[in-house]
Amino acid sequence: MSARAVVSAAHGDGYVDLEFEPAPGCAGCSGVCLWRRLRATRLARIPAPDTLTAGVTVNVSLAERDLLRGAAIAHGLPWLALLAGAAIGAGLFDSDLAAFSGAGLGLVAAGLLLPSIRRRAERATLAGLRIELAE
Repeated sequence: MSARAVVSAAHGDGYVDLEFEPAPGCAGCSGVCLWRRLRATRLARIPAPDTLTAGVTVNVSLAERDLLRGAAIAHGLPWLALLAGAAIGAGLFDSDLAAFSGAGLGLVAAGLLLPSIRRRAERATLAGLRIELAE
């Protein structure tokens, strides 16, 4: 996965501010869907080589494994917690109410754990970004 961006500012601490170009629309709705109503550009501050200067266009690439890891954390962890909580509740007390309660407790546990796991995954993803000059 990759996106084009323009360096809006280069900082001496090894970070740059990037302004990402809007995503191209699909042919499905000719641009009237909610996706196209989002802000045209996105800003981000990411680590980059010191050779980048303001105004330069770059390609920012994300490895497929990082994209898959992010989706698994954001979607897979809550589902896993829901199912595990329901299974544990039903296994311990052998009732539907226990399964429902266990599923709820599992989701609460996932909600408490998810922010710290997400932060670690975001740091690993930032370390794996590739920034190359656009042609």
